[in-house]
Amino acid sequence: MFFAGRWYKQLGFGSLFQDIIGICPTVEYKITDDGEIKSLDYLYNQILQVYVFKSGNSYTRYIHDNLGYLSFTFNLGQGLLRETYPMYIIDTDYDDFAIVYYCRSFLFFMKTEAAWVMSRSRNEASPDQPAIIDALKRSGLDYSLFKPEVNTGCGLNEPNL
Repeated sequence: MFFAGRWYKQLGFGSLFQDIIGICPTVEYKITDDGEIKSLDYLYNQILQVYVFKSGNSYTRYIHDNLGYLSFTFNLGQGLLRETYPMYIIDTDYDDFAIVYYCRSFLFFMKTEAAWVMSRSRNEASPDQPAIIDALKRSGLDYSLFKPEVNTGCGLNEPNL
């Protein structure tokens, strides 16, 4: 089944939402009885001392063999703008780690992409486990592009779905 619950982003590349706006990047997933996957992506902005977030949704019907492709639609700008991004679950053990990848073309010849190595704990001790590095290699992602996320100094009262 899908990796519901809270995941803390440990390593990442390509996300302006996280790279510019804040620290402590986190995503929470919840699955409804009708198979909708609700997501809440958030991080902490130290300057404003608030959590910045975007909500999204997809459906479990897109999942095959416990891995694969999901089409996530995110509500941006207080719901004024809806953007759809393909998300690929590269690998997960559901308990300790997950690797996800987003890639979307725009302007006919450019693309935006991002990937994260996530864990169930805020300050994962070793996000460079051999299984993670091997999964990244198998998927064609370069481990050297991934940068550690800042997961200290997070604010109180994290958002919830």
